[in-house]
Amino acid sequence: MNTSRGYVGSALLVCAMILVVGFFTATFFAKQIDRDQRTALMQQAQYAALLIDSSDVAQLTGSDADVGTPTYERLKSRLMAFRSYNPRIRFVYLMGYRPDIQKQFFYVDSEVVTSPDYSPPGQIFEETLAEDIAAYRTGREYTSGPYRDAWGEWVSGYTPIKNEQGQILAMVGIDIATSIWHRDGAFVWVAVGSITLLLCIVVFSLLSRIY
Repeated sequence: MNTSRGYVGSALLVCAMILVVGFFTATFFAKQIDRDQRTALMQQAQYAALLIDSSDVAQLTGSDADVGTPTYERLKSRLMAFRSYNPRIRFVYLMGYRPDIQKQFFYVDSEVVTSPDYSPPGQIFEETLAEDIAAYRTGREYTSGPYRDAWGEWVSGYTPIKNEQGQILAMVGIDIATSIWHRDGAFVWVAVGSITLLLCIVVFSLLSRIY
């Protein structure tokens, strides 16, 4: 009886230690993956910004009058092409800021006009956050999310478009669905969880032989 209790107690203690180590290991790697993903997302936003000429942005009015103009159509075709190269990206867009209502608005997006997710020039982004406004005013690159808006749940990366004088003309934004974002992190939890479970089984097996 004492031998059986000693076996169970020892096994539970060791397994508890393994579970604690496994939890912190998974947490560490999940956070590392999130940081790496955000770095990659910012790089994608920077690459998209290279396709945007500040002189073209300066010609946009942020209204229906832009539709059909060579500048608008050129920018739109570039954003659509960029989005098509990376299946992880759902939206690529160019946003301006209206200080009178403290909201961002869309200049151009990567959706065809017939898409239900299409944002016409001048459409207000109602979910504009204080973080978005502060970053826009200072021209700071940043990532945001996970968050929810009218289009779904996203993690986004933003980088500014500046003219030769350093003035902020717009922000390039890239959205990745949180389902895709969390998928990479979930792999870590599954992998570490499987290893942790396997170690617990090994511990029970070894201690049963010892006792």
